[in-house]
Amino acid sequence: MNNQSMMMGMLIKKYRIEQYMSQESLCQGICAVSYLSKIEKGSVTCSDEILHQLMDVLGIDLNHNPGKIKMLKEAIDHFYRSYFLHKQEEIHRWMDLLNEEQELLQHSSLAIDYMLIQGLFGLTRVRFLDEDPQGFKNRIYELLEYVSYMSPSQTHLTHYLIGYYEMIHHSDFNKALLQFQRSARIKQDGIILEALASANYNLGNYAESIRLGDLAYKQLMEEGYLERGIEVNFVIAAAYANVKDIDNMLTYYQRLLTLNEQSSNSREAFVYYNIGSTYLAVRNYQEAKQHLEKSYAAYHKEDSVGSDKFYVLQKLALVAYGQQNYDLATTYTKELLGIYDRIKHQRLEPSMKVCLDWLITLCIKKEKLESETSVEILRKLYKQAKKDSHHGFQTFYGDYLIEALKAQHKYKEALKITEEIYVKWKLSSNL
Repeated sequence: MNNQSMMMGMLIKKYRIEQYMSQESLCQGICAVSYLSKIEKGSVTCSDEILHQLMDVLGIDLNHNPGKIKMLKEAIDHFYRSYFLHKQEEIHRWMDLLNEEQELLQHSSLAIDYMLIQGLFGLTRVRFLDEDPQGFKNRIYELLEYVSYMSPSQTHLTHYLIGYYEMIHHSDFNKALLQFQRSARIKQDGIILEALASANYNLGNYAESIRLGDLAYKQLMEEGYLERGIEVNFVIAAAYANVKDIDNMLTYYQRLLTLNEQSSNSREAFVYYNIGSTYLAVRNYQEAKQHLEKSYAAYHKEDSVGSDKFYVLQKLALVAYGQQNYDLATTYTKELLGIYDRIKHQRLEPSMKVCLDWLITLCIKKEKLESETSVEILRKLYKQAKKDSHHGFQTFYGDYLIEALKAQHKYKEALKITEEIYVKWKLSSNL
């Protein structure tokens, strides 16, 4: 059996089912039911005459120009390459070109590739509500129905796509990891190693994240994916940061800044934010302030308004609170309220609103960290972060909750949270 036969079989079955048509009614007067079954499975190559007759019954035009199909296949290959190189303008240009031939693509041997690139393109659109979330989910999961018709590279990409959807839209890192592992069993390229490193990072498996991240970095750079190489450096550096290994964290962030000089995308704001957040986690307020202010200045220069700037202001408010500079903490929190009001229409993590309530309690109402109100919100924040955020945020809020509970002499509850964060997740400073 060849790929063309399998794809035509898949299309016949797909459109027959969508039209609630039985095999008997479709093939009546054309071929035997048993033969149609073989066509749908891709186990036989039928004649052009039978193929066209079946497609006519389904109302599908198969008058394809071979030259045009070849051109569209090249466009699809260019899209894939642009997507993994993070070339946004090219991604949109190739997508626009392909969408102009939507009907032809949906009824051709390129149907699965077209479904895949629509899924990859939609990952960002659905995040910012440019696309219906449920409809998008249905379309990408529909791909699993056609795995038996796919080439290995298409199956590889299908699991990759679904994994990223679960990771960035549902924060279901276990589901994401499972999909990435299935993809890796087909092909272990730099792209999937980066995905595995990210999923393990989000789950708090930091040693494994660093191991996979180093492998991904070497492979991505060999494959020419500079932007992906930079991204996986973020993962490695953040993993070291979350186990408070500051020396290794700084080494990887320095490499990242060096690589960033070759990139058109500025990442300085994010680097300084992560370094500052790590110093805040170990309560080194002076170093935290220095790096977070650099991050804030970079975002301000870009006139950026989004969740990234929200978290920079969050950390700056906590630094000011920790230094007992309550007026500055209030100023940052009020600015944070304005940012949240401007971005609340986006698909935000619910923990962001809970965090805002906590900062209002600390910085505007000027209550102590260990006050009953603060602790109650922190409990809620820690619980919510376990649902919608990666392990680093859980640890960050958990540390504040542990500190507050100890101040209230609630050592049993503090110990329980400590075990949840550091023992169950087997975090090690011995990486």
